[in-house]
Amino acid sequence: MTYLDALPPYALSLAAAVFLLLAGWRAWENNIKTATFFGGLFLLCTLLVYFPQLDSINAIGVNVKLRKNLDRAQDILDQLKQLAVINAKSSYSQMAWGNRMGNSPATERADMFDAINDQLIALKLSEADRRELAQPIVEFIGVDLYVIYKNVFTRWLFWKEHDIAHRNGTDGKLVQAFHDGRSDWLRASARGPGDELKYYDLESFLRKATPAQMLDANERVIADRFISEILSLYNGCRKKGGYTHDAALYLDKYDNISGADRKVRELFGVEPSAIP
Repeated sequence: MTYLDALPPYALSLAAAVFLLLAGWRAWENNIKTATFFGGLFLLCTLLVYFPQLDSINAIGVNVKLRKNLDRAQDILDQLKQLAVINAKSSYSQMAWGNRMGNSPATERADMFDAINDQLIALKLSEADRRELAQPIVEFIGVDLYVIYKNVFTRWLFWKEHDIAHRNGTDGKLVQAFHDGRSDWLRASARGPGDELKYYDLESFLRKATPAQMLDANERVIADRFISEILSLYNGCRKKGGYTHDAALYLDKYDNISGADRKVRELFGVEPSAIP
C-alpha cells in the first residue's frame, strides 16, 4: 500500500477545499503569484482524491495507472473539468473586480489568466465556454482603457487651462470660458462603459469622452489616433478572449495619474505635472 492509498479521501478533499479558499483569498488581496500556487495545489489535491479510483488517465500532462474502466475515467475527468471551471470563474472574477480596489500589475494578472486558460484547454473545455468564463475580464479591460483615455484628457485640459491663464492673465473671461467648457465636458462624459459593462460600445464612449469642441484641428487628429490605439488594444483582447501582452504592458504603463501625464507628454509634448 502506498502513502497515497493510506490517506483517507476526506483528508485530501478537505485539503483541496482549504487550498481553493486560500487561492480565492490571495487573489482578492491581489497576490497573483501566491493565488496561482494555491490554485495549483487545489487541482493537485483534487486529482489525488480520484487517483485511487482510476485505471488509466492522461490529462494535463499526468499519466497514472488506473484501476477502473474508461467510462469511469471520463466521468472523473468531467468532474475535474467542473472543478476547474469553478476555480477559473472565481479567479477571473477576482482579477476583474479586484482591479477596482488597488491592483496588482496587469502583467501579473495576464500571466495568471494564461495559466488558468492553459489548464482549461488541457481539460478540453471548449473555446466558447472559455470565452464566456473570461468575459468579465475583457469587459473590464475595456473599462480600464477608457479610464486611461479619460484621465489623459482630464490632465491635458488641466494643463491647457493653466496655460491660458498664464498667457492671458489679465483676461479672466478667456480663462472662465475655458473652465466652463471643461466643466461641461466632465458632466457630459460622466457615464463610462463601467456603467453598462456587457452592453457598451467602447468607441462610442471614447468619442463622448473626447472634448472635441476644446481642441484645435491638430489636437483632434491626435485624439483620433489615440482612440485608434485604444481600440486596437481592446479588439486584440476581445479576439484572444483575455489579456494580450501588449494590453497588459499598456495598462501598467498608463493606468494612474503619473501614467496619464506621461501619455500627455507623448501626445501633446507638454508637462501637466509641472503645474503647481
